[in-house]
Amino acid sequence: MKKNTNGIPLKKVLQLHMRAIKDIHSICPGLFPAMTADSVINALKPYIAIYISAQLINELAGARRAQALWFWVLCAIFSTALIALVNVFIGYHKNRQNNLFIVKYDTTLFARKMFSMDFADMDKQATHDKLSQIKQNANWMGWGIPRTLHLIPDAIKDITGIIGAIALTITLFTSPIPDGAKS
Repeated sequence: MKKNTNGIPLKKVLQLHMRAIKDIHSICPGLFPAMTADSVINALKPYIAIYISAQLINELAGARRAQALWFWVLCAIFSTALIALVNVFIGYHKNRQNNLFIVKYDTTLFARKMFSMDFADMDKQATHDKLSQIKQNANWMGWGIPRTLHLIPDAIKDITGIIGAIALTITLFTSPIPDGAKS
């Protein structure tokens, strides 16, 4: 495997992120599902609006049936309201889980490790220096475990956006052309 610019192999970087994810999940099990749901909703929100708008334009270009037009207009209104409502609840849950993680982060993660060590190892100056360095790295530029909390939702949102764009493109280009729009 190739090395990144910092000289750390990609395999090691992925292992460190997986370890951080496991540690975060052990501290606050509800955080990643809440972040995933929030990222997916935010990534798919524009595609739902585009799909409904495309169906509305398709109907306007085609048969112009009043019932179908009303259906798509009501779909647009209710989907926007429903997505906003779901987004509020998921955002609240995500923020609550994130705040819970912040409270538990220092006390649970570091305390668990310190209690699992022998007293002789825990009392060494090198151990305290490493703990101090870990805490400094976490606070400096957001590196450390808190950095994972920012990378994972962004990655999920990007992957969901790509999948949503592909699905929307396939759906829109495979739908039949209305009779009024053919030339």
